[in-house]
Amino acid sequence: MASLRAQLVEYLNANWGEGLGSLWSSVKLGGSITLAIVGNAVLIPVALFYLLLDWKHVVARVLELVPPRARPSVDSFTAEADDVLGQYLRGQLLVMVTMAVFYSIGLALFGLDLALPIGVFTGLAMFVPYVGFGLGLVLALIAGLLEFSPLKAVAMVGVVYGLGQ
Repeated sequence: MASLRAQLVEYLNANWGEGLGSLWSSVKLGGSITLAIVGNAVLIPVALFYLLLDWKHVVARVLELVPPRARPSVDSFTAEADDVLGQYLRGQLLVMVTMAVFYSIGLALFGLDLALPIGVFTGLAMFVPYVGFGLGLVLALIAGLLEFSPLKAVAMVGVVYGLGQ
């Protein structure tokens, strides 16, 4: 045991600098990635807030770049595009809220303790096609397996998420 300890101490003394250098490069890389993620998480909402605050001024400046004879057609096009995008986003929000309520009620009827958070997450994540449905399905299946028997969990997920059709 003493010789094993002596060999371990000798190995660590010989390779201390190399191990520390490898650890330091890993910490620097992980720290820079973490700093970039945190920086973007702070910077993007702040920049978006100020952009939305000055949106009318930005649009007015851009419209100044349009030649005067083309402004009426550009104005009508941008107004129509704004209306269509607004209708789409309102419709998408309505679908997301409806699906969140549907999934929450469906999971709650089976007695799942985490029905509300899973249902709301699934409904709101449906903004991205297939991703929200898939993540909600996996979350409901995992929660069901942890709370119920496997047969009841699979039946619950199949009925709520419409997999038995």
